[in-house]
Amino acid sequence: MHDFSKLLQQQGVKVTLVTTFSFFKKLQNVPTCISLETISDGFDNGGLDEAGGFKAYFERFWQVGPKSLAELLEKLQRSGDPVHCVIYDSLFPWSLEVAKRFQIAGASFLTQNMFVNSIYAHVHHGKLQLPITHDQISLPFLPKLQHHDMPSFFFPTDDTYPTLLNVLVAQFSNIHQADWILCNSFYHMEKQVIDSTKKIWSNLRTIGPCITSMLLKKALGDDEDEDGATQFNNEECMKWLNGKPKESVVYVCFGSMAVLEEEQIKEIAYGLRDSESYFVWTMRASVENKLPKDFEKRSEKGLVVGGAPR
Repeated sequence: MHDFSKLLQQQGVKVTLVTTFSFFKKLQNVPTCISLETISDGFDNGGLDEAGGFKAYFERFWQVGPKSLAELLEKLQRSGDPVHCVIYDSLFPWSLEVAKRFQIAGASFLTQNMFVNSIYAHVHHGKLQLPITHDQISLPFLPKLQHHDMPSFFFPTDDTYPTLLNVLVAQFSNIHQADWILCNSFYHMEKQVIDSTKKIWSNLRTIGPCITSMLLKKALGDDEDEDGATQFNNEECMKWLNGKPKESVVYVCFGSMAVLEEEQIKEIAYGLRDSESYFVWTMRASVENKLPKDFEKRSEKGLVVGGAPR
């Protein structure tokens, strides 16, 4: 959402980025061209850490978030600079209800690709029953799928999975009421799924990948570093990638919600090292210490980076 805000601002749109009090305290180097406002998630001092788990966090956020967002919209309205559209993270569909109450347009921002979004939407609409009991899965608009094609949240390994699955499925509870549905993907990557989904959601727009390029960052005066294990900039990363044969590099990224044990990190690391493929592995700085001691983070074979240019 941060990068998307910068891209909108570059097009002449006045943007106000809204985050929680707890996350605001962690933000650094926010471009001055973007206004920043805060709402409460119910855990203003420590966010998820203060909540002690996803279940308590999301339950409390759903209780206090709508009121806090409404108060912010009222404040901006009184200031003479009212909001004309609320673009909200799809994980918080209550944002749309608040926007509609103020007669403001609302756009749901789906942060995952359309293929994965379609699977969760099928669960919400009852076209895919959980738990999955058959080997092959047939869903409208999608190719035949196997168990290993399904999101990992369908197969709980700890007590956080049911909560996160419920949140991911609930994204679609009121999405049909949104004025626009924005997906962090691009058409040519998922042409078949997107064409099929547009038959249901005609207001779907693919706007990805939402990451600011080096040129745009310089134009915005935004020199912030990506959070990551290595300070390997986009220019160097592209130089490394351009030196490899076409379609020969494996891109590994587990996102911000996946929590891997040290043993799993090590198995992936050794698997990549011993494979016959080049690789780029994006990793948060907090996970770096789980890598094997003898694993090279920069080599001819692969790179471990904090963020890779899409």
